[in-house]
Amino acid sequence: MTQTPERGITSPGLRVAWRFQPHPPGRSPVHSDEHLAADAGHPAGYPFEAIRGPCGLLCLEGQVYGGQRAALLKRIEDLCTRAHDDEALARELRAAVESVDGDFALLWYDTGARRVALAADRFGRLPLYYGATPRGMFMSRDQAFVLRQTGERGIDTTAFAQLLLFGYPLGARTLAAGVSRLLPREVLVASRDGWRLFPSPGSPFRRSVRENLPRDKHALARELRDAFVASCRDRGMIDAGSHVLSLSGGIDSRTTGAGMRAVLPSFAAVTFAAPGSNHADERDVAATVARTLGAEWRSYECDFASRANIDGIVRMKLGLNPADVAFGIDYVRRVKRDFPGPVAFWTGEGADKLLCEHRAIARSPKPEQLVRFIIEKNAVMPPERVTALAGVSVDEMVESIRATLADDIEPEDAYVHFLLSQRVVRFHDEGEDRHRCAVWPVSPFFGGDFVSLARAIPGRMKRERRLYRAFLRELAPDMAALPLAGGHAAPASLRFALEYALRDALRNNPATSALHRRVRAARGARRAPGGPWHAMLGRLVDEGGVPEPLRAAEVRRIVSGEVPASPFALCMILTTALAVRAIHGGVEP
Repeated sequence: MTQTPERGITSPGLRVAWRFQPHPPGRSPVHSDEHLAADAGHPAGYPFEAIRGPCGLLCLEGQVYGGQRAALLKRIEDLCTRAHDDEALARELRAAVESVDGDFALLWYDTGARRVALAADRFGRLPLYYGATPRGMFMSRDQAFVLRQTGERGIDTTAFAQLLLFGYPLGARTLAAGVSRLLPREVLVASRDGWRLFPSPGSPFRRSVRENLPRDKHALARELRDAFVASCRDRGMIDAGSHVLSLSGGIDSRTTGAGMRAVLPSFAAVTFAAPGSNHADERDVAATVARTLGAEWRSYECDFASRANIDGIVRMKLGLNPADVAFGIDYVRRVKRDFPGPVAFWTGEGADKLLCEHRAIARSPKPEQLVRFIIEKNAVMPPERVTALAGVSVDEMVESIRATLADDIEPEDAYVHFLLSQRVVRFHDEGEDRHRCAVWPVSPFFGGDFVSLARAIPGRMKRERRLYRAFLRELAPDMAALPLAGGHAAPASLRFALEYALRDALRNNPATSALHRRVRAARGARRAPGGPWHAMLGRLVDEGGVPEPLRAAEVRRIVSGEVPASPFALCMILTTALAVRAIHGGVEP
């Protein structure tokens, strides 16, 4: 898939057309026969390879960490001798990918049996999409490719409402009615007889059970330190020209930097800011952290509202990235330009979900309580506003959320599981994926052993960030001693401990927590109309360009200021409108 700078960006990676009915194959640089056409497009240095063996073809995209690549290839090569039916193939392929740690997607084509199977790493870190028609099955890292093959132009109205409500759809939904996302631990198999999706046998984010788990905070902190350093070491082994840390003034990225320092001979750090914004404190703290880490440091100013970048992110992700993260395209392209490639781009993604307590108000919430809490805590705008904009009732939205909650997850852990299985998979992973047009994202907090250990630790031990603080002190006392941006205290300080003790006490008290959320929502809604999202949405209204199922009259009321909306709510309305227009119009590469 060739990048065309004048038209923006496209998703790198695999594109597959599996034909139920043989017809003349199209041009395919990876493979083409009467059943399968596969190709891949990616920047120079991007990790993709097609490996042909005696039994078939393996397309492997991404990174397998810790020197485990050869073991994975051997297990997959043996599939043709063990997997005699589709169910066995799915089971064996799932076991193979879960036997290693990595961020990857793969396709296995059994040339003898004429079967193709698609899977990803245990956490589904690389988004994969698929759609079917009577003439074939289409699978890709790029939604637009699937849409063009299926000819689908319909909108999934439930996903549309979820996107407005949370900023991301839930489960396997995408904005396009005919395109689904392959979820973690799912395997898709297609053959001459048709196709079948083999569902996950259980969530990879389920809270694990560890025997002999230390009860002492400091012993746990040391175990976390060792697991984190091992995850960093495994990721530091990838063949990169540069290792670069995306460094903010917060706690997660400096923790990642400390892990990098423990395993890499050298690395660099970069920080971004919006032009004209008051981010001096963020930059100053990041510069101090980088200097203490011994890393070269650079600061970039990125335009958060570049129309070219917004158009690019809309075509690339079709609504699965909000417009306000489009600056990431410019950010990583500048990193790629300034550092020898390929660039491994390290972040602290995942730390806040794994090392902090995220307890629902009720200790053992009933499903209706949990759904209500999820909406109150995560909604971009009130559900009633989404109903007015999208025409989907509140009851329908509530039921769609309830359907994503795993029945076999213990109630006390249900909210954390929602954050990991929905917000991380459908929001953070999709957001991180936009960087792959230029760099390779590296997130050591998602090392398999680290996730397993962190999920085994009860939430009560993570309260007030006590365990996180102890972990950082074990990993890097100098990082724990440096203040955070925004006037926040150093993690090792008594003031930090008191601040988070008070914060958690307020958050976990039903009355004060509900009051805090209402006040925050009211403050956001009272802001006067303005800003780039308001201006872009206003132009869309003036041009008569608000597409269905978005209700133009309601958008007009919001733009006029008659109905209050926060800046992020305006951003999500704009994002959905532009994405729907792209789907209706037929997305071009």
